[in-house]
Amino acid sequence: MPTHPRDKTPMRGTNGKSTPQGLAVVLRDTIVKRLGAYAVTAGAGAGLLVCAQPAQADIVYTPANTTLTGGTLSIDLTNNGTADFRLTNLWSFSKAVRPLMGSAVLRLLSINGLGIPGNQVMAYPGGNADALQAGARIGPGAAFAPGSHEMASGVNTYPSMPGFGPWANVSDRYLGLQFQLSGQTYYGWAELSVTAFGGSIEATLQGYAYDTVAGQQILAGQTTATPEPGTLGLLAAGSLGLAFWRRKKERGGCQAK
Repeated sequence: MPTHPRDKTPMRGTNGKSTPQGLAVVLRDTIVKRLGAYAVTAGAGAGLLVCAQPAQADIVYTPANTTLTGGTLSIDLTNNGTADFRLTNLWSFSKAVRPLMGSAVLRLLSINGLGIPGNQVMAYPGGNADALQAGARIGPGAAFAPGSHEMASGVNTYPSMPGFGPWANVSDRYLGLQFQLSGQTYYGWAELSVTAFGGSIEATLQGYAYDTVAGQQILAGQTTATPEPGTLGLLAAGSLGLAFWRRKKERGGCQAK
């Protein structure tokens, strides 16, 4: 008489040997048991792996859409009422162009950290501020420099002459910024588009952002945080995901217990 499907005793034929149907029942039950045991182990392991995760980035983005045709414009990255950087668009008499253009006057667009220690711009010391493209890395290891850094310049003698410098007549470029808050270093960016002809320079500050996690890099143009892959997601990815998690653990990302 055939056994019930849930009967663990295998079905046997007249010769006393297990039938294919009986072996299927045993195999099925074995698989179910092993899957159950794996689920319990994975659940317990997940509980052990959900530990100290790296601090997640929180990007604070501030739209500006302000055009500077002359004078100064402050950038308050943290929106706390205190300027962190300042754009200047002013006339500057330059002896350097006098031999070629007589009493020429330069129009200079520049960026500075207001003399605040730690407030620096991605540039080489004494050089022009970098005009970064979207996606450029801004953070530890980048070339930051204190002081004031020229962005673009123009000569009033020839109104139709294109301006000079890395920021002259560019669109959607980024300043890489480093600043300090409560003794810790943070990174951010400011997006600008600039036109420069003759003695006229227009700089439109489109917006700016910073990463609220101290010491963590930000990408030029980044406005939202990119979360770290979850531990359970790595486990679900199989051996490749587990290997990735192990590399993270070795780097101090998580401590298994």
